[in-house]
Amino acid sequence: MTTYALYVDDGFGVTFTKVFEYDYTEFLVKNLTAGISYSFYVTASNFNGEGPRSDIIKIKSCIPPFNVRAPVLV
Repeated sequence: MTTYALYVDDGFGVTFTKVFEYDYTEFLVKNLTAGISYSFYVTASNFNGEGPRSDIIKIKSCIPPFNVRAPVLV
């Protein structure tokens, strides 16, 4: 059986932590700070052990919207 692990950094590119390890490929990372860029990579494991990591991707977390008015029926 193949499992996948997702690693995310601390927002400073220093320390990566495994936040997910399972046999499916979808996961929602929670508790990210808005406006911070995080780095992620993925690995796959099977009976031979953990394989090489993927390329690192940097993604900026969303900032909550502001000054948004309620819709008005015209």
